[in-house]
Amino acid sequence: MVAVLCFGCGRPASSAGSLGLVEMVPPSGADPISLNDDLRVIFDSVLDPTSITAQSVRLVNQETGRPAKGRWVIEGRELRFQPRGALRQDLRDGGFQPGAEYVLMMDGFPLLSGPRSLQGDGLSHLIRHSFRTQSSDVNAAGPSRELRTEGPVLLRDASPDAAARLRLRPEDPGKFETTPLAWDADLLLACDEPLDPRWFRPEDFEVRELQGTRVMRSPIPVPDDGQLKSVQVASISLMHNEDEDVRDASEGAGAVLRFTFADRLPLRDGGRGTFELVLKPGVRDGGGVFDFSGHSAYRQPIPFFAVRRDAFSPERKGSYEFEFLDAQDFTPLLDPASDGTAAWSTTGQLEVRYPRAAGDGSAGRVVLAETFPGKDIHGTRLRVPADQETRLEGQGLVVLRAQGRIDIDGRLVRSLGEGETPQPIWDPKAMETSGSTQTLTEWLVEAKAENAPWTVIVAGGDLVVRGKIDVETPLLLVAGGMIRGVGEPGAARNQVWLLGAGGFESMPYSSDATASPNVTPPLMIDEPTFNQLVEPLTFVAVSSEVPKGVAPTDWGSPSILGSNGSAGTFRVQFLRPPSRGNVSAPSGSRPGGSRWGEEWLRQAVRHDEPMDVLLEGGQVDEGGGRVRLRMELRLLPAAVPRNPGPWDPPFVDRVRLFWTPNPR
Repeated sequence: MVAVLCFGCGRPASSAGSLGLVEMVPPSGADPISLNDDLRVIFDSVLDPTSITAQSVRLVNQETGRPAKGRWVIEGRELRFQPRGALRQDLRDGGFQPGAEYVLMMDGFPLLSGPRSLQGDGLSHLIRHSFRTQSSDVNAAGPSRELRTEGPVLLRDASPDAAARLRLRPEDPGKFETTPLAWDADLLLACDEPLDPRWFRPEDFEVRELQGTRVMRSPIPVPDDGQLKSVQVASISLMHNEDEDVRDASEGAGAVLRFTFADRLPLRDGGRGTFELVLKPGVRDGGGVFDFSGHSAYRQPIPFFAVRRDAFSPERKGSYEFEFLDAQDFTPLLDPASDGTAAWSTTGQLEVRYPRAAGDGSAGRVVLAETFPGKDIHGTRLRVPADQETRLEGQGLVVLRAQGRIDIDGRLVRSLGEGETPQPIWDPKAMETSGSTQTLTEWLVEAKAENAPWTVIVAGGDLVVRGKIDVETPLLLVAGGMIRGVGEPGAARNQVWLLGAGGFESMPYSSDATASPNVTPPLMIDEPTFNQLVEPLTFVAVSSEVPKGVAPTDWGSPSILGSNGSAGTFRVQFLRPPSRGNVSAPSGSRPGGSRWGEEWLRQAVRHDEPMDVLLEGGQVDEGGGRVRLRMELRLLPAAVPRNPGPWDPPFVDRVRLFWTPNPR
């Protein structure tokens, strides 16, 4: 047997009756690795897959303490970590961050929670191994053929000789044979290998009208009148970017790109048109989109078919696919059984936007008394009862936090203490020209040190204000779900700040990630590093009625794609409205979560298949056989609270409905 030393401890890593370590790649002291290189750990025995968990094997950034993003793969005696691909230009959202030191920790004797062999043998002691990643200044000059052969590599290319081509997939909008692209939507293109987001050049591309003779299957030929128009490409972003051995087989591509146009597409009479994505004249080096070796993924013009939204109904094809980017499919009703509203987000997924600043929940469920002297409370849920006035008596900074929902049904008041004067959190006029932002967590640390007389309320879920907030201090309201208020809150002049979706009925309403009656506060909601939940949380989103153009009678089974994450579940249900005359159906999107909306959801009957939303006896309601979806993301506390594991919430990626079109 080969005697291998534990990295950093100088003792044998294997002995009789224990699991031995044979090799670690990269080894201790090696040169920095590329951001998409795997970490490989080879043992002397076949591993028990059930022993590899987020608690038994931990890979974290030494500086930040945040876990590396990616997945662990077990193949016999080998344990391999495959980092997630980066989507942003700075590459800092990938599995490995540039220029960082990572530490791998695996439990051993006397702890029994570490990796084990199939025979039940564990490591004889704790293993701690560190390595570094390449700095982002490597290959900083841009795409070049020299990147393939000389010097260190920031992103290693599995196929360095050539790039795969950029293409339009059959299932994405724009194909002539299937679904057209809406004239104000983004164009999705795919590539069979991952791409380098550092060198995207949207200014290299434009979209121009295409003459019908050049695309034989185009249903709308463009007349050759010499007046063909073009639209500039405003931005190129990645939605997915993974090596072949890492990505989910359902993606069918290494990279999925989103091309956003500077203006709507110029459609002809009838609201339809054919277009092609092309390089501008004079662009060199292939232009615009490159793989890890600096090769261009753009081969030739990419034709597509576009229409006005009201000129084509995708429901005629017998299916409807939810685009979680489309706010028209979202109804911001308050589900009374939920802790918060799931984010119908810009990522194209239904997900949880949960603030790390929601706290540790150590105070449990809190009902505020008539006077509350606290300075910083960490609850699981927090409530001010109806018909009660709660007076906050703390001086300086007062923070109310809850991991779940905060309900202010009564009146929450606060007066300035003796000797205190209103001190603005931010100057609204200065914020209009300031582009700087910091995380909410970082700001709270600074605010606690300053201890200014401010009032901050942070809900991990929804912040529901049916009563009244009336404070003399500046006020910051934060919600990971939605802010749902009725009457405008009272606070120091021009110092009501809202961070989160939603708002108050008496204020302008925004469905963006941040909203404010004045300007957006210079803060970002940052997610937790570890799972600190004390109780399960349920986040829910409700859809509008779909399909919009037809009322199907013969439904098929839906196609639902999502992820449970490391500690959670997702569920999609279909709602049948309450009996007629019992309660009015919702018709609107007021952010306050009106009572009739809650009552509708409380009485609606839930089913797992859309065919069951029809009335009893299989009869279709006179109003049509449309459906409304209730999509639920449930977050669970860590199985081992003392070793919580990384924050990895569930999400829903795609919901597609099917039916048999009615005969004409």
